[in-house]
Amino acid sequence: EELASEVTRTFGPQNANNEPIDLFSSVGSLNADQQFFGEGKYEGFGFSWRLENDEMRFTRVFVDSPANMVGNFERTQTVVSLDGRPIADILANEGIGAALVNATVTFEIRELNGTVRPPVAVTKDIVTINPVPQWRVIDAGDGRSIGYMELSTFISTANAKFDEVFGAFRAANVSEVIIDLRYNGGGLVNTAEILGDYLGGFVAQNLTFSSTEFNADRAAENNSFEVFSLLANSINLSQLVIIATRGTASASELVTNGMIPHVDVAIVGDNTFGKPVGQIGLEFCEKILRPTSFRLANADGDGDYFDGLPVDCPAADDLDVLVGADLDPNMIAARSYLDTGACPVTALPP
Repeated sequence: EELASEVTRTFGPQNANNEPIDLFSSVGSLNADQQFFGEGKYEGFGFSWRLENDEMRFTRVFVDSPANMVGNFERTQTVVSLDGRPIADILANEGIGAALVNATVTFEIRELNGTVRPPVAVTKDIVTINPVPQWRVIDAGDGRSIGYMELSTFISTANAKFDEVFGAFRAANVSEVIIDLRYNGGGLVNTAEILGDYLGGFVAQNLTFSSTEFNADRAAENNSFEVFSLLANSINLSQLVIIATRGTASASELVTNGMIPHVDVAIVGDNTFGKPVGQIGLEFCEKILRPTSFRLANADGDGDYFDGLPVDCPAADDLDVLVGADLDPNMIAARSYLDTGACPVTALPP
């Protein structure tokens, strides 16, 4: 606790008493940390969720996870009960998180059409995250090709996938890209830098992507010139749209902020979370401490976005629609910005 506060004193936000507020430092299993960041693996059910009008809704379900393979869960569905208890009862008592701690939980699910499925028991297992759940080249209909990629998290298994995706973008002469980071809470800085090279290596070669600044105790490790490197499949990018929510954080914000000085960047959806700082890993006793220890800024020196990077085109994350679908409000906003340079016009209620 003391170490976590000390290393953030230079850069972290402060409360009314000028005391540091550390929202990001953590300690956990070394093995679990290595499995997650190195192999994209963790133990769980394999879904994420949020409350919407006091209902538990799936936001995404990982392929080949227990939630997908056993439960047949998917976005658009609503959880009616857990272990036979209505969600309203759980919310009034211990909360959803506590109700999901058991290794096996019985779920009752309501489909989008209102049909309630028979209860199904799902047991936690090792989930392997697909860092790039989907990508495609969109024919804009006027000779333009738009690249779309959903990125779930910044882990090392994404690196090779980037080369495949951007190779296809390059072959299609893509110069406009939509990166869907709406549920991406961050991950490895190195993977963020590699994504930056594919996006900016052609148009901003050898220019600053980000600067890293430690506090006075580690000033010798400062790297003020993390520059874009030209890769074989770096594209000639002109416009970049980032789809974001308040859960878009850390490495996601690093990429977004790092691109702003070099190309036309727009954020659609919502403001990002606000984490312009990063952690180092300190191993001990089969555990790893990740204290917040450095700040990040772009080529313009901008990096104090503790309130998040501001949205340009607000759009709802509609859980009744699949991520990235044509009717996804975020995709409509992204396409509008790329096609017209403006956000969609939303009719005001009478």
